Amino acid sequence: MTTTSFFGNLLVAYGPALAVFFGYIARDAQDVILAMSGAFAWLIPAFITSLFWNFIPVLHETRVAIIFIGVVLQELFRVGFFLVIARAESGLDMISRNAQPSLNRPRYAFVTGFGFGMMSGAISYINQLAQSLGPGYIACTSCPGIDVYFASAITTCFFIALHTTWHQFLFQGLWTPSWPRIAALAWVTLSHMAASCSTLLIPSHVHLGCLIAYAVMLVILLINLSVVTRPILLHLKST
Repeated sequence: MTTTSFFGNLLVAYGPALAVFFGYIARDAQDVILAMSGAFAWLIPAFITSLFWNFIPVLHETRVAIIFIGVVLQELFRVGFFLVIARAESGLDMISRNAQPSLNRPRYAFVTGFGFGMMSGAISYINQLAQSLGPGYIACTSCPGIDVYFASAITTCFFIALHTTWHQFLFQGLWTPSWPRIAALAWVTLSHMAASCSTLLIPSHVHLGCLIAYAVMLVILLINLSVVTRPILLHLKST
């Protein structure tokens, strides 16, 4: 692979996220700290999942089992992180740049979810990205027209966005009294499981499996966006 391909994959995987970070999050120190705390919150379940993988060899035989463990742990820590933010909310509001507290909750969910997703994307893809500088071309099994590094770059971009919106979806569901909280948690967990399991199609021999996986991720992302953007749109209409 060439240096051009390396930078192309880099921009596909992280370009949109870096644009969000430098264009919005980096402007406020509080947002940066919240994003970093969200990133750390993702590392803990990832570390625990790696312990399961290393010390329970039977998990090597079925990827679905380790995906299930990883997803459940991530969602448990997502809920735990919500409880931390909810407890610290009054203090965060006092030092917030936003004079309208009604907009702080969506912002907290967004920036912490961004950190959660960015760390997920960094850990899952950075090693592959480095390997893409090596010689040779490794075609994606399910979509031979593209290489595995480009396929993984698209997956990484999707999951950064998905983690951000899953965070917003869950936080909104837990913060809104009229919402059935268990339904919000169920949707986030099940859709996370579906998106993660769909990635198994990418290295498979299923014809156009990568496109099926991307379609699953896109549908989930659009559903999330349709829900999490509603409070902001309603606020804008009322002002």
